[in-house]
Amino acid sequence: MVLSQAQARQSVRNEVADVYKVIINDLKMASSQLPEAYTGNAIGRATKWAALSLLGKVYLTNYQFSEALEPLQIVIDSGQFILLPDFAEIFEPNNANHAESIFEIQYEGGTLGEGSRWSFTSHPRILSEAMKISAGNSLIPTSDIVDAFGENDEEQVPSSRYSATIGTMSYKGASGNTLSAKHIKKHYMDHTMQNQSDDNWPLLRYADVLLMYAEALNETSGTPPQEAIELVNQIRRRAFGLPQNAISARDLWPSMTADTESFRNAIYLERRLELAFEGHRWFDLIRTGTYQTVMNSHFGSSSPYKVESYHRLFPVPQQEIDINPLLKPNNEGY
Repeated sequence: MVLSQAQARQSVRNEVADVYKVIINDLKMASSQLPEAYTGNAIGRATKWAALSLLGKVYLTNYQFSEALEPLQIVIDSGQFILLPDFAEIFEPNNANHAESIFEIQYEGGTLGEGSRWSFTSHPRILSEAMKISAGNSLIPTSDIVDAFGENDEEQVPSSRYSATIGTMSYKGASGNTLSAKHIKKHYMDHTMQNQSDDNWPLLRYADVLLMYAEALNETSGTPPQEAIELVNQIRRRAFGLPQNAISARDLWPSMTADTESFRNAIYLERRLELAFEGHRWFDLIRTGTYQTVMNSHFGSSSPYKVESYHRLFPVPQQEIDINPLLKPNNEGY
């Protein structure tokens, strides 16, 4: 329904459940009407599988674990997607819309302003000379995420996943001494491709679907199901470049699958490592109710920044409230 300007200014805020009801209905309709694949210039548009994957994620967000199983299982059973054998291939600029990709933002290099600026806006300025790129931000991996990889033995090995996620660059300090710093390596591009890269950005990939399905299975079973454990193990094996369907020393330890809670935490860790720097972390922290603990630990007790419970939501912009006062009251805490 199209609202007139006068009608829009009389709109009130909907209940959260009502908004999700619309989202779920839209995704169900999309999954029944969208094609399974595209060809030619249409490649990259949302498919049936993208709608089903997102539907599963919405259900997971709402803690509707039983409902999440069906759409995610349909995607898995379709046989349309695989885990690429080499983790680094996922983020290779010349490997767009690969067999693990379910939906990704399409970029086109050149001078038309349709390219990706990820490297320019993300890589730290201090490494710009060493990396031979123009770098416009100070985004660097925290010691906490590096330690998380280390505790999983990926930094020491190192695993192909760690090597493709976090890089280390050497550079000259002010006094001429050699220093080193870590940087985000996913989507790293040659400086010749910088600022107007055709490197796509993955929004939904098969590994995410497998981890969501494993989580939903775990939450709907009395004990961790073997099927769910095996899916997580496949991702762990791929992280170390091992055959995905063969038992390995990198499989989950028995203590990590002893009960529902232990396996839940193992899945959370795997999501953090597998999907690092892909835009999922904050939403996972919100969904798991750990955002306050994690973020306040990151900032530290002496920091002026403190995450409160109400920070799980943004405020309604004051500009919108000025236009339509019926949007009040603002979200709690604002």
